Amino acid sequence: MTRNALGWGVDFAGMVRKRNLHIEAVYPETAGLEEHLLNIQRLVEEYKPDRLALDSLSAIERGSSKKNFREFLIALTSF
Repeated sequence: MTRNALGWGVDFAGMVRKRNLHIEAVYPETAGLEEHLLNIQRLVEEYKPDRLALDSLSAIERGSSKKNFREFLIALTSF
């Protein structure tokens, strides 16, 4: 990701070194929705970001029921 960002003219590696950016790479199929939610909440508590980018919600959605995915999104946006 950092190498690709350089192609766009964005220095992700420099931002990571300066602690202005944190990248956490996790495959959606490695855990259930609840575990992903808890991990995201832990990371938000730890890093206290101004913004959060989550890629890709569609991959997370494919591995769950519509009801569970909706509950995941509600919990993600309301903590």
